[in-house]
Amino acid sequence: YPKKKRLIWNWTFEQIRASYRRTEDFIDESDLKAWPHRADECEVLKAAECLRDAKDDLDRQLGLIIFGGKVLYRSEVFPYPLDPEPLIDLTEHADSDIRSQAYQALSHIKNKKVRALYERHAGDSSLLPYTVKLLQQNYAFGDTKRVLGQLISEYNARMTTPTRGDYVWLYHAQEDFIEVLNLVRDDHRQEALIWIYEHSIIDRIRGSIRQRMIANRTATPLMIKESAFDRGQLRGDPLFSMDSLCAEGQHLGDGVVSVD
Repeated sequence: YPKKKRLIWNWTFEQIRASYRRTEDFIDESDLKAWPHRADECEVLKAAECLRDAKDDLDRQLGLIIFGGKVLYRSEVFPYPLDPEPLIDLTEHADSDIRSQAYQALSHIKNKKVRALYERHAGDSSLLPYTVKLLQQNYAFGDTKRVLGQLISEYNARMTTPTRGDYVWLYHAQEDFIEVLNLVRDDHRQEALIWIYEHSIIDRIRGSIRQRMIANRTATPLMIKESAFDRGQLRGDPLFSMDSLCAEGQHLGDGVVSVD
């Protein structure tokens, strides 16, 4: 039977929690992310405390959606209002989805503990799609150069004999790095944007960078000449299946790039 969609904007947290745990109900994630903006402050604190004290993954998932789900506009984000230590602990959770959601929630929080988490894992390039998120609110001078070096190193290694997983990894690393670059201004930002543009896994990333840099009058002739529009590769649907993503990335395996 189809699940029944619930409208939750005027609900208490306990009502949301009870409905979320019923398998026959359906609560839209966008409604869960919007709920803290409309709810009473004490209800939002109850949601935060439930995530902090969660005894099972259903409570963890609910809290991480409320305080950490990806959104179209930053104004839609409601950062976790308590100490981020419980979220930091969840970055070591056995479930990969919960780990990813925890990093996403932490990406909205400016805190020394979140910065320390980044520093703890900054040397592990394999975690880049996760750790780069943490810089959105905790950027420090020199991070752009460090992340770019790691991304290029991983690109060179993964594109030698790329697998489906490599294309997925690189896509997420590039996309989340762009989110950071949208928020910072430093000497290596332009260099990073150009490199991602020239080595993007799919044209959606390339087109996004091209539009931003043309708007800022910093686009290079290469960006205009080799744009997705000029090469006739614009898709009708901007969201590609994973098979299409891999097919799009095949042409990138022919060459290997390096950086000083």
